[in-house]
Amino acid sequence: MGCPTTPRLLLIGALLLGSAQATVRPATLGKLLDLSEAVIIARVVHQETQATTSPLEIFTDTHLIVERAVAGVKLSGSLILRQRGGQAAAAGEVYTQKIFGQARLNPGERVLLFLERASAGNLVIAGMAQGKYLIEVDPKSGVEMARRDLSDVYVLQHRGEVITPPGLPTDQDFMPLDDLLALLRGGLRPAASVAVEPIRPMGARR
Repeated sequence: MGCPTTPRLLLIGALLLGSAQATVRPATLGKLLDLSEAVIIARVVHQETQATTSPLEIFTDTHLIVERAVAGVKLSGSLILRQRGGQAAAAGEVYTQKIFGQARLNPGERVLLFLERASAGNLVIAGMAQGKYLIEVDPKSGVEMARRDLSDVYVLQHRGEVITPPGLPTDQDFMPLDDLLALLRGGLRPAASVAVEPIRPMGARR
């Protein structure tokens, strides 16, 4: 009886301050809307992974059922999103490839997704992890809540004060789903979301 194969881990991202994270530019809700071809609420049904050997890459196809078209192109029915990463066998080995900063989708989840058109013509999640909200029901209040998981994302901040426009929640990573939908129906625009000062090289004069 042979020894079980230990998955080999392939990491794509950045090591920052001793932890593995991807560095991304901040995307306000308005910016995500501008990037997106469609915004949908969908349920993750199942996933399939496959690997290529030259070069070694792993892809995960996530099958979703669209429940509601929120903005943009009115998508309906089933949808397949392809992402790099996952776990698959290749050349007799089992590999796990993790893409830091990427939105993670799991079967059984109900999600709100911002979808943009990639250069290859397929739909992808806009803004990486910033473009996915997990929808869950609060057990105490029964209210549907929308939450973003940015635990392996380092959002690049500029110098200058970040200004929250009047009427916007102070925490756009966690809010009632109805509030998020109301914001999206309002057609937010990123120009009104932040006032920043460009980052200068260290030692440069103001």
